[in-house]
Amino acid sequence: ELTHADQPRYSQPLHSLYHYIRLSNKDLVLQPYYQEQERHYQLQSEENLTPDMLPYYTVKANILISRQDYQEARALMKEYPLDRHPLTNEERYETYYWIAKSYLAEGNIDLALQYYATSAYYDVISCFTASRSLVQTARLLLQKNDIDHAYNYITHAYEGASQIDARTSLEEVAQFMPDITEAYESLEKRRYAQLFTVLML
Repeated sequence: ELTHADQPRYSQPLHSLYHYIRLSNKDLVLQPYYQEQERHYQLQSEENLTPDMLPYYTVKANILISRQDYQEARALMKEYPLDRHPLTNEERYETYYWIAKSYLAEGNIDLALQYYATSAYYDVISCFTASRSLVQTARLLLQKNDIDHAYNYITHAYEGASQIDARTSLEEVAQFMPDITEAYESLEKRRYAQLFTVLML
């Protein structure tokens, strides 16, 4: 039987496990069960989170964002114990991701892009390959018509997810990759046509 001290170690991974199973499994019969288990372990996680754990901040930040308390969510994430120990690259990835998410929800695309790109950087150098920040950065770059960089981010997300066979990450990339690929191919055709015109002069 798990002690109270042991529960955070197990409830967090189980919450994540059922979350990703629910996202990747399309069986309508099993979906209610996965949702129930995800919610059960989420509540158990929240009950046992302490201020020295990063999920304590991300869970609360997510709630604040849903309430449109964007500045408070960012202030909370910046409180994560920088003064107590150096953050790992994975912790930096998560911290910048949630700050970016708050800016995006607030409608500040420029700052959201800046923090998503920073989060993606730490994702890549940590070999974490979560893909969320890479995909969001690609999406925002495409909105700004920065097709070259958008294509680089989405292909990097795809390659990383493929290497670890992350089904959920691959599905997230697959939903958005055709839009960027089509825009990139169209851009390449225009460049070729412009180059051909110059060479014919």
